[in-house]
Amino acid sequence: MKEIVLLKKNGQAIINIAKAFLEINIGDRMDSIPEYSKKFELSVGTIQKAIKFLEDEKMVTLERKGHMGTTVKNIKYEKLLNYAGISTVVCVMPLPYSKRYEGLATGLKKCFSDKKIPFYFAHMGGADIRINFLEKGLYDFAIVSKLAANQAIKSGKKIEIAYEFGENTYVDKHVLFKNENTVIKKVGIDPDSKDQYLLTKDYFKGNDDIELVKINYNKIPELLKRGIIDATVWNLDEIKEQNMNIQYEELKNKTQVNLANEAVLVVKQNDSALKNIADKVIEREFILQMQKDILEDKLYPSY
Repeated sequence: MKEIVLLKKNGQAIINIAKAFLEINIGDRMDSIPEYSKKFELSVGTIQKAIKFLEDEKMVTLERKGHMGTTVKNIKYEKLLNYAGISTVVCVMPLPYSKRYEGLATGLKKCFSDKKIPFYFAHMGGADIRINFLEKGLYDFAIVSKLAANQAIKSGKKIEIAYEFGENTYVDKHVLFKNENTVIKKVGIDPDSKDQYLLTKDYFKGNDDIELVKINYNKIPELLKRGIIDATVWNLDEIKEQNMNIQYEELKNKTQVNLANEAVLVVKQNDSALKNIADKVIEREFILQMQKDILEDKLYPSY
């Protein structure tokens, strides 16, 4: 029984120390062994064995400087994931209904694959839903707009932005679609689509003559055509890709529009290990080029 407990403690120590190394950068000074012992509630000897194990496995290279502490000279982040109990990385993102999403997914997948990190996608509509599942620990990363991420953090969600992809990486832009020669009285709003909901609320703020009609985001063309709604906020990418002839006008709040068009990668709050991995693995310019090539039909999406 003692041997089993000892094995469990040693295994847990390796996982904890591996995660700790994932959180720091090459050149940083690592915490002292007594600090790790206190943090993980494990004996000094158990912590020492875990560190030696990772050194022997060539996962980390350390330089000990006596009273000045120990500096990390090298970390094999990609391989260290396995020792940290992270055998695969799963990212939840929107349903890939646009080439822009497909480009983002293709580039992101390639970045992780090139580093030999098993990386998979789950696809789910609704930023709030993706964030809720991330909070529960069902996924490692979630892709949402910067607008949705900021709003979620402001509302108290225990998440943080791990990586920002830049302008127009999520959508081209949101605009107001409307039926031609129609006085706008009924406006479609989808509570499950965070960006659409926030942008619609902002655009028609203070307009008491407007009736907000709950809709499904995917039914917008049909609802406009049938006159069930007179106008709604929608993503311009879909109109362009489907060659739809629908009248639209620009939204006035450019700050919100710009936040809604940028893709960000979010993690659970204080998940420094995955945040650091994202920073080490993701190559923004590479992803943007892949996204551009897919938008221009120069490259076939693969994710």
